Amino acid sequence: MNLRTFVSILLGAALLTACSSAQQSMPTEAEMIPQPPRASLYPSLRTPKSFCYRTEGVEATPCPVKLNKNNKGTVTVSVAGPGVVYVVPIASDCSGSGSVCNLSRDGSEPTQFIISAVRGENRCGGGWVVFEGVTASGGAVGTATVHVVNKYC
Repeated sequence: MNLRTFVSILLGAALLTACSSAQQSMPTEAEMIPQPPRASLYPSLRTPKSFCYRTEGVEATPCPVKLNKNNKGTVTVSVAGPGVVYVVPIASDCSGSGSVCNLSRDGSEPTQFIISAVRGENRCGGGWVVFEGVTASGGAVGTATVHVVNKYC
């Protein structure tokens, strides 16, 4: 085999390789058609419009909670839903040193909580409280997530 034949074979192989890899990177017709956005498997991870989430009809009002000088840093939140007779906070940014807010049950009301802030004690900013609605037999109904904004600090 002479040099000319060898170079021709190499160039032919290189051209064949380049063409075959180019064909693999071409999009198919289905890939070129715009697809509607997929619904998230985790709706709570989507960017919310109102910063309030609910599942299975359990809802908290008001939402979002805004702690400011007009309400003296205190808001009463009511949680309701189908069959809900008792509410339990299951996650909160309203506890501990340097938290955004404080959370307490509103007296003996099983579905109401007070979210408050104390000037100089609670830091400014935003946080979350997740409430779980419970039936009379103790079964979980769903959750309501409340966004808390503290401007009373």
